[in-house]
Order: sequence, then C-alpha cells, then structure tokens
Amino acid sequence: MPSQLEHAMETLMFTFHKYAGDKEHLAKEDLRALMDKEFPGFLEVGEHLA
Repeated sequence: MPSQLEHAMETLMFTFHKYAGDKEHLAKEDLRALMDKEFPGFLEVGEHLA
C-alpha cells in the first residue's frame, strides 16, 4: 500500500503530465493554466501580496 507521500507524488506527476502533454516540460502558458485550474486560491493570495 503506497504511503501518503507516494500518493501525493503520483498525483503531482499525473497533473504535470496532464498540462505538459508530450513536451515533458511546461511552457509559461501551460504553467499558468495549471495554476489557474489546480491552485486558484494560491493565485488569489499571491495577487494581494504583490
């Protein structure tokens, strides 16, 4: 049975590949889409700090 950390890493890698596709890297636009959809609250907090 995988540990919580192993499950979290698997989820992180799956999400990365979902946005990167076959490129194996994230372009700036891909990263922005990932952040907008997967971390909407994180971006809201960051905008208040800038």
